Amino acid sequence: MEKKLKVGLIGLGGICRIAHMPGYKDFDNVEIVAICDILPEKIESFKEQFSIENVAEFTDYKELLDSCDLDFIDICTPNYLHSIIAVEALNKGINVFCEKPDAVSVEEALKMKEAAEKSGKKLMVMRNNRYRADARYLKKFIEDGKMGEIYCGRCGWQRRRGIPGKGGWFTTKEQSGGGPLIDLGVHMIDLAIWLMGNPTPVSVSGCTYAKFADNDVSDSVNSSFGDKKSEGTFDVEDLAMGFIKFDNGACLQIEFSWASNIEKETYIST
Repeated sequence: MEKKLKVGLIGLGGICRIAHMPGYKDFDNVEIVAICDILPEKIESFKEQFSIENVAEFTDYKELLDSCDLDFIDICTPNYLHSIIAVEALNKGINVFCEKPDAVSVEEALKMKEAAEKSGKKLMVMRNNRYRADARYLKKFIEDGKMGEIYCGRCGWQRRRGIPGKGGWFTTKEQSGGGPLIDLGVHMIDLAIWLMGNPTPVSVSGCTYAKFADNDVSDSVNSSFGDKKSEGTFDVEDLAMGFIKFDNGACLQIEFSWASNIEKETYIST
């Protein structure tokens, strides 16, 4: 019988419930042995939602890392904690899988890379779009030379009135690192650059805007993500547009928004 991989989940919010945990339920070789969230009520609701029993429970991720025999942890916390938890786990010899973005700064991302290299353990940050059937087909199509030279690209993700967790960590730059550029942009930018053959960026220019911070109109399911705070912080952009140049002469146009005057949500990577 194949050995089951023992995983500890850290952060039991929306993304863990909507994407990560349903994925684990589809695999027979993964066992959830520990769960952690700073809010005890989230632990209880998570156990009830997924019918989980006989699992170690923690409200402090440090205790989870110190107390459990794990093959890897899965980090689904607010963005600013990604690098902090990942580095601690890697230093303790635990493999790490982490939600995107990698971190809220280049410096923090490099700390994760260095910890992984020093420990010899695996570090993987969410790159789920690379595994879509259409993306894998297109990657092979390109590698087979059927696209010729790829010298320009365009990617974007525009939502109609879909600001997540308004006033909470999603819209607080210190905790999120940014608005839709961080929340949505990392997905499509990564996919586009991967399809283009991973050229190295040499320059980036762009503009950001926050025009809907005071608008409470919402007709998108995405606005239900995160924990809203009526008197909370909104110091991130709701629209980001930019242009990336690469070392091979190629370029990439980008556009990401949480709230746009469009008929329906759309995303592209071409």
